[in-house]
Amino acid sequence: MSSFQETGAAGRQPVVPRETEPASARKKKFWVPRRRVKARIRLADENCIDGEMYASVERADGEPGRLVDRLKNLSEKFVPVAVAGRHILLNKSTITMLEIEGGRYEIEDLDKPGATEVPVVLTFSDRQIVRGSFFTCLPEAHRRALDYLNLGRCRFLALYCNGRAVLVNVDRIQHATEVIDQS
Repeated sequence: MSSFQETGAAGRQPVVPRETEPASARKKKFWVPRRRVKARIRLADENCIDGEMYASVERADGEPGRLVDRLKNLSEKFVPVAVAGRHILLNKSTITMLEIEGGRYEIEDLDKPGATEVPVVLTFSDRQIVRGSFFTCLPEAHRRALDYLNLGRCRFLALYCNGRAVLVNVDRIQHATEVIDQS
């Protein structure tokens, strides 16, 4: 073995051959979510599924994961759902909207400083209409529904509809109307 391989670059650190690394250092940890959230899932073909969706394992801040964290994760194309004793993988793009049990905690943090409520009316291609509000922390000049929806940061929009927590797939919205306060 040459002295370069034994001592590393410029003789500073020894090179550890891959074979001597512990197996745990070579493998990624894979966490299986256990926490389920009851949801009524409305699909693009107008069918509904009543089931339980698995929330993400953990948020970046160490808090328990929420369903919105899993749905907004762009690296996952499918989401696991428990339905009638079976487990299925549902493609996120086929979801039109979800009504979630668990309230506002499951979909957004409301304690963000400067969050503003934006009331909207959303219409889908099947003519279903949803009225609700979402919260945004965008700068004052850009707190319109147009600005938020055009950001393209996430696939699902969190809405509050008469005390219900609803997640809407923004790709399934045909048109949105912002409700402007006339007072």
